[in-house]
Amino acid sequence: MNFSDEELMVMFSAGTTEAFDILYDRYKHRIYGFVLGCLQSPADSEEVVQDVFLRVARSGHTYQPTKPFKSWIFTIASNRIKSTAILRKTQQQKQRELKLLQFETGTSVSLEGNPERPVIVREELHNLFSHLDSDQRMMLILKEVEGWSTNSIAESMGMTPENVRIRVHRARKKLRAVSDFNDEGDHNELQ
Repeated sequence: MNFSDEELMVMFSAGTTEAFDILYDRYKHRIYGFVLGCLQSPADSEEVVQDVFLRVARSGHTYQPTKPFKSWIFTIASNRIKSTAILRKTQQQKQRELKLLQFETGTSVSLEGNPERPVIVREELHNLFSHLDSDQRMMLILKEVEGWSTNSIAESMGMTPENVRIRVHRARKKLRAVSDFNDEGDHNELQ
């Protein structure tokens, strides 16, 4: 029998663990793609996805079956992305302060590099998306990759549909401008 996401969540809340397994299989790749598109880090993305499903499992009793499960789980993912981005910024700030301190004291700085080397297309996409703020990246991924309606994005992100339309339009415009600029051969001016 093919149950809806909402029915599966109700079943899981009632103790049917197989229902959670089905939801996990349905959403693990979509949530991962969404998170990766926003954070641009496979390691961070895997950690956030695990945390999202852990939160779904732990807070299943709070799920309201009248609300779409898809919106609920993507809202959890959005919140975890924001928390991870804030933590990352804090860590980067501490790293910059450490570099400055080491420079001022004359000690050498050795920072660990990322051993993963993404393919060129991913690097170009990351470069383009780096010009957008996290909300713009999130909205574009939900709209273009996940196929969400403007109203669904607005509800999930606590904005008006008009605000979402404007921000998505501006994000697309910015990506086109950056892409056109990079096609002209100068890759460093906007960075």
